[in-house]
Amino acid sequence: MTKSKLIVSIFIISIVSCSTTIEPERYLRKLEINLKGDYVIINQNASPAIGDFLIEFEIKLGQTDYANVVSSIKSHNSFAILDSFASYPCGQDGYPQGRIKEFACFRNGTYYKHLFVPDTIKSGWESYTIFLERDSVLFFQYNAE
Repeated sequence: MTKSKLIVSIFIISIVSCSTTIEPERYLRKLEINLKGDYVIINQNASPAIGDFLIEFEIKLGQTDYANVVSSIKSHNSFAILDSFASYPCGQDGYPQGRIKEFACFRNGTYYKHLFVPDTIKSGWESYTIFLERDSVLFFQYNAE
């Protein structure tokens, strides 16, 4: 086996053996949401790429964690109830120029919370978004560029 084939083989093995386990608590803490473990993971995905990183998961919340998430969203200083035709606010409508943008709202039975943060080296941004449905399913997306 040539040296280049060996390097490629090691690289492929390292990618395949990487853990795809996502800890929802870790990502939701940034949105000031602390889960108590009363949930089940439905789906999860991590997609690293050069210059970008995306994490998504869906979890089914139990009563305790559902109430906790709703309380966190409703108590946020930007919380608003939107009419059914209003768009969800987000931080990407113009780069925040080094500012943190946060939004929390309720529309058509769905709670929404979004955090848009310039990254630590100020060359990109991080975005945290959740949607919480009436059926207690929470969809989360983290994106870093």
